[in-house]
Amino acid sequence: MKIIDIFPPKIQYYKSIDELPIRNWFKIQDTDDITWMLKKKYSVNAKQLAVLAKAFADCQAQYIDTFGLSDNYRKILTLKWEIAVLRSELVMQGKRTNQVYIDLKTLDLKVILTESKASETGSVKVMIEKHMGFKLNENEVTVKEFYEYLNDLKRTVEQQIAANERG
Repeated sequence: MKIIDIFPPKIQYYKSIDELPIRNWFKIQDTDDITWMLKKKYSVNAKQLAVLAKAFADCQAQYIDTFGLSDNYRKILTLKWEIAVLRSELVMQGKRTNQVYIDLKTLDLKVILTESKASETGSVKVMIEKHMGFKLNENEVTVKEFYEYLNDLKRTVEQQIAANERG
């Protein structure tokens, strides 16, 4: 499905993991603020937010197609989906008990996000920089580049472990 662009030409947004900076990717994950998809901050209306949400969903699909799902990311997506279903049942069917389940699942989600945020944005970046031999600029390195660097680091570590076990 092709999205109709409803933004004026001066308002641009990221449309793929090949251009979305890793800083913005993490900001969206951490804050649920979809306006980080914008190349420059602007005030947007509800229709434009929907376009940004679709663009981010497309980026998530590209990420999954390119790198697959980690266990942690799978848990996050499952919890978000479950919360969305519970909220829709609450609104559409009036199931007031769902609010308790929404609160519990939201708490679970916050715990997972807090744990992953601390490890992913900080220590992983440092490990990649050490491995690659240069400093990463989170505003310039794209999502795709960051996870390619991470995969290269993982392969190197696995090779070193295998070499150590052999000899």
